[in-house]
Amino acid sequence: MNRTQGRFRSAVIWAFLMNWGLRGFSSCFVLILALFLGPSDFGLMGIAMAYILFVRMLLDQGLTSAVIRYRALDHAHLNAVFWLTLVVGLGLTVASWFIAPRWAMAQAVPDPELASVIRALALTIPLSALTVVQEAALRRRMDFKALAVRSNVSVVAGGVGGVVYALLGLGVWALVGQTIVFAVVSVLLMWRLGDFRPKASFSFAKLREIASFSSAVFLDTLGNFVNRQSDTVVMGLFFGPATVGLYQIGARLRDLVVTLMGRSLTAVSLPEFSRVQHDPPALRKRYLHVVSLAGLSTVPPLALLAAVGEPLVASLGGKWEPYAATAGAAVALLCLQSIVAPVVLFTTSLLQATGRAFTSAVFTWTGAGLSAISYVVAGFLLRDEPMTTQVLGIAGSRLLIVTLISTPAQLLFLRRVCGVPLCSTFGALWPALLGAGTAGVLAHLVTLIPALDEHHPVFKVILGSGVFALVAAPILLTLHPGAKRLARAVLARLIPERTTTPRSVGGRTGPSFAAAERK
Repeated sequence: MNRTQGRFRSAVIWAFLMNWGLRGFSSCFVLILALFLGPSDFGLMGIAMAYILFVRMLLDQGLTSAVIRYRALDHAHLNAVFWLTLVVGLGLTVASWFIAPRWAMAQAVPDPELASVIRALALTIPLSALTVVQEAALRRRMDFKALAVRSNVSVVAGGVGGVVYALLGLGVWALVGQTIVFAVVSVLLMWRLGDFRPKASFSFAKLREIASFSSAVFLDTLGNFVNRQSDTVVMGLFFGPATVGLYQIGARLRDLVVTLMGRSLTAVSLPEFSRVQHDPPALRKRYLHVVSLAGLSTVPPLALLAAVGEPLVASLGGKWEPYAATAGAAVALLCLQSIVAPVVLFTTSLLQATGRAFTSAVFTWTGAGLSAISYVVAGFLLRDEPMTTQVLGIAGSRLLIVTLISTPAQLLFLRRVCGVPLCSTFGALWPALLGAGTAGVLAHLVTLIPALDEHHPVFKVILGSGVFALVAAPILLTLHPGAKRLARAVLARLIPERTTTPRSVGGRTGPSFAAAERK
């Protein structure tokens, strides 16, 4: 039993290192590359990657989750999945070669270079096909150490390659080179760390067994893709690459906070809820506890990012400084939209734990559909407007959908079906909202002081962050139970309790003072 618990604890630690390393290093390199590249380069890459990510989703088809979950798995199942994904990957690569020019011409600002970028990135599709089974097998046996090594080394190698290409003045091709280097190193490491080796055989029967598990997963994955990428696709069809680039830099900063702070809790929420799925009071208590922790970990960073978004973008260099106000406002709107993340992050886990997986898929597709519709409407209305209006219009449309429709609908459903009161959910979040909101407003006001305009934008970021910490910390420590426990734990580590040591009496170890007192 102890060995099993130790293995699980080790897997969780390595999963955290994998997630934090991958997202952290990737975001650092994005900021470094932004010093050399402009919004149009990032926008062109964002439009191309929206297509590539869709193709990669077709490549997986939910098979990774099926391999992880299928009980009676053997080498023949893995073999069938490997050859299927490899053949499909090669086919999608060839198809992308012909689709790329048409996709480029369908954009609001046709750019022949976009077709070349898509064709180059399509070379990573068969490379991804070579890692599907290897990664699923490692996840199945919870070997997250190998996965963490692979992801962190690959993202660093790709980032270094991208920076070198940027220094050579290659523009958007620095981002393309970064992606290709990441894919190549990832394949090499995956086959070095994994132990699956394919054989020259294929079984349709084994594939059908696996496919029965993957269809439902693929449906949910497709809905999540529409929810995440529809903004980029619609903006590319109605606006230019520069608009997409300004929006993308804000979205990446926002996603970094949500992913790093929220995904760790999301990973453990499903098993946590599943253990008490037949005990409604305990389930509600666990849900509210996780929401409270997520509020503490996500709301303050989001509020800080919204407060210093403009000087943060301005600090990226001359190509971004003219658009810093627009990008900063977009960052603020996206962060406001994601402040409800502590509520919506765990809806899927809660519904799946209570046997309502289909309901979770309905919520996913409903939110994705509403968001896509709002983007299309905004695209039609704003296609002839200035770039600032376009960026803020897309960010604002998503904010309205999330705050006025999606989140209230989920809260009402959770109250009716799972018995989670609205007042309890708000009660779990209000300390974080109050502390972060107050500190965020004051930090933003500090960045607006005219005297600071003479200094580098980084100085505004540092000063605003300091004010935020000084204001938010006392409020959270006073009102948030989780913050209090965290502070006590940190102090206990830094200032351990004084323990009495045995005294030496006549060359022998004598009793401690506490023991003598008891006697």
